[in-house]
Amino acid sequence: MVALYTSLFSLGSVSECLQTLLAQGIRLYPAHIPWLQGMADLRYAGHEPTSSLRHYLEACLVSSEYFSRPVPRTVLSEAVLRRMIKCCSALHCYTQAAVLCQFLDDVDYASAFQYASERSCSDAMDAYYECVWDVTLLEFLTSLHHRRAERTKRQQVIKLIGQLELNSNNNEEIQREAAAVRKARFLRAMVKQYAA
Repeated sequence: MVALYTSLFSLGSVSECLQTLLAQGIRLYPAHIPWLQGMADLRYAGHEPTSSLRHYLEACLVSSEYFSRPVPRTVLSEAVLRRMIKCCSALHCYTQAAVLCQFLDDVDYASAFQYASERSCSDAMDAYYECVWDVTLLEFLTSLHHRRAERTKRQQVIKLIGQLELNSNNNEEIQREAAAVRKARFLRAMVKQYAA
């Protein structure tokens, strides 16, 4: 039955029509989050990771007033985060993907460690370390750089682990604030790269 309905429509035509509609909607209402999310989803489905990331980030930007407040979970949901991680991975921006793994409700350590271990990385690896707030990920990075004999990078990560606000004995409020500051810093950097 499904095959009957899909044969009546050209998927390319529907996609083109939807893209035209979304582009016009964004042109008329550039701060309308559902239009931006719809375009991001369409670009993701069309295997256009750069454009997809740009629209997801623009939706985050608009919803948080340029990250002056937290991005609502309705905009940066688990599904959207996983799509953004896949987009970064497709672009060989593995450090960005690893940092985004922290944004998930349950940190995806397996993926974060895998991405952090990639040698052929197309992003500024250690420039994003200041955006990491998860101590487990920072400890993994320390170990990784030790195994690779990358002394300078290892020292940089050790210095980050020593920051007072990342202390695991801090109360929840301080830990949440430290995470929020680093999330905003990271998302601003992503916007500069993909949406500027």
